[in-house]
Amino acid sequence: MNYRFTLFLFLVVSFSGLLAQNKFEEGYVVTKSNDTIAGFIEYLSWSGSPKKITFRNSRSNQITTYSPVEINSFYIKSSDEYYRGLIANIDYSPHEISKMRDYESDADFFREYRPVLDTVFLKTLIQGKVSLFYYKDFNNKSHFFVEKESMGIKELEYQQYMVQGKVKYLKGYQELLKDYTKECSSLVSRINNINYFRSQLLSLISNYNSCTGSGNVYVKGKSKHKFSIYLNPIIGISISHISPSIQSSNYPQFSTINFNFSSKPTFGLAFDIFFPSKRKEWALSTQLLYQGWSFNGVEEDPSFTTIDRLEYKLNANFVKAQLLGKYMRTNSGKVHPFINAGLSFNSKLNSSFQEIKTYTVGSPETSNIPFQVSTTSMVIGTGASTHRWQGEIRYESNLGSKSLSTKTITAKQSVFSFLLNYRIGLMPEEK
Repeated sequence: MNYRFTLFLFLVVSFSGLLAQNKFEEGYVVTKSNDTIAGFIEYLSWSGSPKKITFRNSRSNQITTYSPVEINSFYIKSSDEYYRGLIANIDYSPHEISKMRDYESDADFFREYRPVLDTVFLKTLIQGKVSLFYYKDFNNKSHFFVEKESMGIKELEYQQYMVQGKVKYLKGYQELLKDYTKECSSLVSRINNINYFRSQLLSLISNYNSCTGSGNVYVKGKSKHKFSIYLNPIIGISISHISPSIQSSNYPQFSTINFNFSSKPTFGLAFDIFFPSKRKEWALSTQLLYQGWSFNGVEEDPSFTTIDRLEYKLNANFVKAQLLGKYMRTNSGKVHPFINAGLSFNSKLNSSFQEIKTYTVGSPETSNIPFQVSTTSMVIGTGASTHRWQGEIRYESNLGSKSLSTKTITAKQSVFSFLLNYRIGLMPEEK
């Protein structure tokens, strides 16, 4: 494998590791003394509820780990999520039939049933006169809690257990909901038929807060993420190198000549479409670039009796249509690292390949050699983006064994590009 590509791939993999590690999001914690401390929280897109959080203070950069008993609450801005710490008796009894014990009687179940005193972070679903919270435990069992200023916070209990092969349900949450919403008698019949589903509980508590005239201070719903589209003008420089790979009887010195590196300006446009997600991490980038290269190789005093100097000149200019997949880590800071990879489809605008022989006696002789270049190449790159500016280093190599060829000559080409572009939002994400 080409050593340049190996080195570049190593850098990209290392950079990807940094992306994976950097998951801090802007937010704050509220201490036990009700002080609010701004900073960044390591956000792991929890499917359940975290047992602890890692917090970086925005002033001191000190990193601290907090459990539910050490802070009152915390907030993550990017996902608009509030969590509060709580010490509570949690029902960890199995909710999957396959894991339930088959009791002989109801009395056997209640004799062994023991809630566990635990410390947990609850996700806030609704904040109002009556607030609703959610907790998912290590068994993927859902728990809901309600809070009312005059009545405190309690779990909406829902037990499922098996007696002699039959599953039984205890809907204690219905009586607790009636007690917490008794000012609105119109909700009683609805509570009698309510299921232990998030959507139904959200609707009930929201209707209660509206019924009492207090309304909801906060409602955690499913965010309506949209596509974000950007047009990016690109400028940069491409550095190319050619490595002849076959020695021919017609051109015996071609594979032994060291060709210079080619440095050429490059420019174009990129059209980035970020897929709907709360942090806009994945994107499809289509790019149209103008690039070129110019190689020159000279051998003084080649091993011919009549030739003093042998020179090869290769020039070509292209329009490249590139299709790239991009992953951008939109972390807590102002600089967002990214990696991308894809294919480049290359269309040659003009080209020339000359062999110039300078003889011991007589005038130099120039020959034009027809050649072909690879039309498809692989692209991989890494870089960083701010709100508007984006910088990238990119490696490109042809697909196949050769980048350019004649009937008797083949050569491998590699291209490094240093690119800078400016993001223009055509349909940016909502703030």
